[in-house]
Amino acid sequence: MATDSAVSVEVTPGKGNARELARCAERAFRQALEAARAGNRSLPNYADCSAQHKLTVGLVITLEPIIAAGTGNVSLDSDGWTYRAAGGSLPAHYEHTVVITRGEPLLLTAG
Repeated sequence: MATDSAVSVEVTPGKGNARELARCAERAFRQALEAARAGNRSLPNYADCSAQHKLTVGLVITLEPIIAAGTGNVSLDSDGWTYRAAGGSLPAHYEHTVVITRGEPLLLTAG
């Protein structure tokens, strides 16, 4: 099984609102975790009102809210892999892999 996790940390103390962005991303993850229940609608990390898939017991998913201080637009680097917040604004990311259960989701990657 492959799992995934990420957290944002402040590398340059005092640069903009990095710490608050990281806290906001973690709060968004906690809210997604509360909503990640069997029978609930899927939780895309982008606005998609048409997403109608239901979460089912045993489903393994990654909850990964990503936020930015700017517009929310992104740009793809020339390596074809790296995305950056457009305009150089600060982003924050908080992510863990979970299993949907009959009750609370099971965190696979939280230490």
